[in-house]
Amino acid sequence: MSSVKQLLFLLISMTDYFTQGNQLLEAGQIRKAIISFQKAIEFNPTSPWPYYHLGLALDKDGQLEGAVSELGRAIALDPDLIWAHHYLGETLVKLGRLEKAVGEFQRAIEVKPDLS
Repeated sequence: MSSVKQLLFLLISMTDYFTQGNQLLEAGQIRKAIISFQKAIEFNPTSPWPYYHLGLALDKDGQLEGAVSELGRAIALDPDLIWAHHYLGETLVKLGRLEKAVGEFQRAIEVKPDLS
């Protein structure tokens, strides 16, 4: 398989799992959504979006430490992903890490001040 075809296959597969994960998350099937987002990451580990959505799903499943980890990975891939900073801040509040949470909220505002 040529490298272009292989890349196209990987992107389509990642998109399919990512879309499926979002649909499952909206339907309240959180554990299945988590699996779909994990598969999306396997196909394209350089996109921040599956990590972000996996973080959201883990948070909804009560796996707050896992959510912090995945949201952090999304931010590592795209430091300007304001939604990841915001949701990481919310998750840190739930964990009682208020100082770190404030830092994430501030970072989101720095990146996109017109949303504050």
